[in-house]
Order: sequence, then C-alpha cells, then structure tokens
Amino acid sequence: MAESIVSSAEETAYPLTLQIYDADGNAVDMTYDHAPEKVLSTQLSMTELLIKLGLKDNIVGVFDNDNALKGDIADEIASLNSLGDKKSVSKETILAKDQIRQGSSDVH
Repeated sequence: MAESIVSSAEETAYPLTLQIYDADGNAVDMTYDHAPEKVLSTQLSMTELLIKLGLKDNIVGVFDNDNALKGDIADEIASLNSLGDKKSVSKETILAKDQIRQGSSDVH
C-alpha cells in the first residue's frame, strides 16, 4: 500500500488507464489521453474532495444535494453550477457540458 502512495505523488504519465468497477462489480478499463480538464461531480463527497484538492475550477456541474450543507463547504458548493436533481436530470443536460468524460471516450 505504501508503494502506491509514493508512486501517486509522482507526476502522472499519459495515456493513463485506470481499472474501475461498474454497478455489477465488473472491471472496466478507462483510458485518459490527458488529465481531465472538466468534471461533472455526481456525489457530494466527490465534489468536496475536488474542492479540497484545489480543483473547483474544473467542476462544470453538480447534482443537487440530498441533505442540507453546513460549514465552509456549503458556500463553495452553492457557487457551483447545479444541473438539478440526480433522479430527474436529463441526459441532454449532462451531455450539453462540453467534453465530459464518460467511459474511455469523449462525449460531445
């Protein structure tokens, strides 16, 4: 585990392939030719992490939060572009955001 932490501190080389898992637990490879410049954050925890990493300017949209937010993070998140409720937002709204990554291919 310590080895992966050390290697993650080094500069990332592209193309970069990451293995993630879908909702059914199947491994899915995602390849990035370059660092994503724009992010659609679908989860509050991811939004908070991106802000704390100094990547707020890369967030092009967020879904409405299920719970009321408190503290400093509430103001930060409130200033982001809300796309609406995650249960009712349309695919067209999501795809209207320029070059959002979905899987291993760019979606325009």
